[in-house]
Amino acid sequence: MLEQMVANGALEQAEYEKLIKSTIKLDLSTPVDLYPDYVTYVPQELKKLVASSEGLDKSLQSTDVAIRKNAEAELDKKVKELLNSGVTIHTALDTKLQTQSKTAVQSKIGVNDIEGALVVIQHHTHELVSLIGGKDYKKNSFNRAYQSYRQPGSAIKPLLDYAPYLEETDAGINQLVSGASYCSNSYCPKNYSGDSYGMVTLRTAFAQSYNTPAIRLFEKTGWKRVSNT
Repeated sequence: MLEQMVANGALEQAEYEKLIKSTIKLDLSTPVDLYPDYVTYVPQELKKLVASSEGLDKSLQSTDVAIRKNAEAELDKKVKELLNSGVTIHTALDTKLQTQSKTAVQSKIGVNDIEGALVVIQHHTHELVSLIGGKDYKKNSFNRAYQSYRQPGSAIKPLLDYAPYLEETDAGINQLVSGASYCSNSYCPKNYSGDSYGMVTLRTAFAQSYNTPAIRLFEKTGWKRVSNT
């Protein structure tokens, strides 16, 4: 290229001679993944977005193995083409919060064999701002934040019981609900402690995660309203 620049008058011969004698030093550095928990999730989200935009969702969920494999191959091809095009992926990662989340998981779980994960969604923007895949997560290892499937337990109560009930009835948090024992036919769930609490406020029932008040709220709201929520 330097010779072409000389030939086209864009570079003096003397400058050319000086440049070709210069020593080229490459300053190479090894990229460091500061937030591997979050970063390894990004390609998964990208694949979902590409699959949706390319109309591959239905084929990817097909019970026909051949159809599903063809869709997966097509998706991998599309994603590779997109990445090779030089696309820039913007995320909502909050680095300060990610560091705090990591510290919280490690300090609360400690050194025993218990594992955990943490996901933080910004309420007002609905953006995923922090994701911790495990106590000592290493890049490309099992990420408990999005690869570990577990039943939601009491974490579902705000969505299944309280939100639809409050929206449907416009009830206040100090409204009373029964925390006593419950039975419907052969279905007799109990509170975690096994105790019966009598009448309690919605605030208390929610804060203490009582089971029998949650079931009663669910019944009052009705399955149709809950499923729509």
